[in-house]
Amino acid sequence: METPYGEIPSKLAKDMRPQEMHDYLKKRYGRRTVLKGVALAGAAAAAGPIFWRRADAFAASSTTTTPQWIGYGSNPATSMWVSWSAGSAGTDPSPVPTTTSGQANSAVLQYATSLSTLNANEGQVVSADLLGQVPIPTGQPSGNVDDTYYISALLTGLTPGTTYYYKVSNNNGSSWNSGAYFTTAPSTVGNFTFCATGDEYEDSDTAEVIASILAYNPAFTIVAGDLSYASGGTATLGKEYGANASNTTQASYTPGDWDTFFSYLGESAQYIPWIVGVGNHEMEPLTVDGYAGVLTRFPDLAQSANGGSNTAENGSSITYTGSSFTWSGYTITNGNTYNTGSPVVRTFTYGNVAFIQLDGNDLSAEISENNGYTGGQQTNWLIAQLATYRNSQTVDFIVVYFHNCLYCTNSTHGSDGGIRNVWQPIFDNWNVDLVINGHVHAYERSQPLFNNAVVQQVASSGSYTNFYTEQGSVTPPSGAISATTYICAGGGGQSLYTTWYGYAGGDDGTSGDGHVTGDSNTSTFTTGTSPFLDVWKVSGTVESGTATGAPSGASGVATGGSTENDPAYNAAAPFSAWRYATWSHLAVNVTAPTTTGGQTSMQILGVDANVSPTVVMDSVTIIRDSVVQPPASTPEVSATDLLVVAGGAIVGAGAYAAHRKAQRERIFVSSRPSN
Repeated sequence: METPYGEIPSKLAKDMRPQEMHDYLKKRYGRRTVLKGVALAGAAAAAGPIFWRRADAFAASSTTTTPQWIGYGSNPATSMWVSWSAGSAGTDPSPVPTTTSGQANSAVLQYATSLSTLNANEGQVVSADLLGQVPIPTGQPSGNVDDTYYISALLTGLTPGTTYYYKVSNNNGSSWNSGAYFTTAPSTVGNFTFCATGDEYEDSDTAEVIASILAYNPAFTIVAGDLSYASGGTATLGKEYGANASNTTQASYTPGDWDTFFSYLGESAQYIPWIVGVGNHEMEPLTVDGYAGVLTRFPDLAQSANGGSNTAENGSSITYTGSSFTWSGYTITNGNTYNTGSPVVRTFTYGNVAFIQLDGNDLSAEISENNGYTGGQQTNWLIAQLATYRNSQTVDFIVVYFHNCLYCTNSTHGSDGGIRNVWQPIFDNWNVDLVINGHVHAYERSQPLFNNAVVQQVASSGSYTNFYTEQGSVTPPSGAISATTYICAGGGGQSLYTTWYGYAGGDDGTSGDGHVTGDSNTSTFTTGTSPFLDVWKVSGTVESGTATGAPSGASGVATGGSTENDPAYNAAAPFSAWRYATWSHLAVNVTAPTTTGGQTSMQILGVDANVSPTVVMDSVTIIRDSVVQPPASTPEVSATDLLVVAGGAIVGAGAYAAHRKAQRERIFVSSRPSN
């Protein structure tokens, strides 16, 4: 098999999965040789590592290749968005697809629970729901156009815990795109894995991270913002108020980067829901506070999850007419109505874990373009969600994710005090287990923190028992603590930030290199003990009353600021537990309780994707006494699936990929998908 990056013998390629191809090419040709053509080929290269397409029964019926990606609908167990694109930033598709059914150019999707049914074209056919282009405002410099058409179909009424096979067409089924499959969330509590990363970009290193994520076969992948970097810098947004009112011009804006970005997602996003958050680079020179582009491309943001919908209070909604995009007054409904003030936040549950996506641009003291745009409503909504989840009998762990770091010892960006001052007391109050950030292009794990202080030192491969103290009124039982672990997972592919302040808790010691065996990247650490860490502080007037019901000190909106030494840094007990600048991601293994009141755990692996095979460079396990009623029989997940790290052992993804290969092949020879 000839690929743009080297040849794989046909007798091997026919049985190889993407990760195995990736590992073979890296071993034979070298890490930097493999995929180096991706950066040069641009959007026309089919899109980067799309050669990692699955060698399975879908291939025979495929006549077109175009990026496609999936995301959860309002309920991950019963609904799924399938999205794809036509044309490119500089070229309209011909003919332009339509959502009108029965036309020669109708955009349609076919799906079935049986692969044989799909291959026989006997599955259920649905018309696309959404079709439109990103509404580029007039006045942009020449070349800042986006003729790409984005198409989506929402599948509802699906069966929980079921594998569905699907394919899409832009010509009413005359020809079909390459087929794929997805699995809905189960309706019962069980073991599962999810991945997380941030700051992706489009580069060979991005492809390596995506390949590593694919090898873990997660239920879904979280991206903590900064996807394509098409914004070209800090965007000047088309706001309806303030200094940038109606200003939507930026010379460095390159919307064509989104076409390349989707090509780099390759096959992974066809099979694994990518749950994307927003970073500073999703604030593009567009309307809707700069978010019109990401909302057009990811309709699951427009229809937020967990049993509710994201709709306009004034009755308007997303309108695709090829040039317009209207949306104002955002609410999320989840039993009650919580006014979020934002179109890009969401919450959903999977198993016994609740996930809350926030927009740190609302509070960032470092990047102030969208400071205060929700008027404090996002924070009020956050409090209401946390209270709901902590009073729930269906949720054990709470994971919050957004872009900017609350705690980071890297000399680039560092910590954002504008966000920390408002949300950190709230996270403490409701005992959030894990906060995932990006922004800093590196990996860093904090020690468990409460009130800006280290509660317990947890070495790599260690664990601790977390306990919700009911807003501080209950003392944790012996051996348990009430704390939050903060992890920067910004090594998704963009260029790395390699310099750090002070000592970390155990990774770099006195040598100062934090080296991971087999990784060719070398990071430079500052080994002095002085607390030179940066934290962004708020300047200007702080608005009052913006976090009703929050703990003391948790109200206010950042209005931009400057850096100062981080007051949370303690040289004797640094909050940094483990750090390393490498292309990486998280793989989080959740083990469900088997008895009422039994233990449940969340094992968080920091995976170095810059070596082959990929390695687990750091890990921590959070344990809880469950409040969730488990099913009569909780499926067990093997030690191989969980990638349990014993001591400092390094676990390769290659063996795991082979294990999953065998599982997938069983799917393709059975008319009934296995789970």
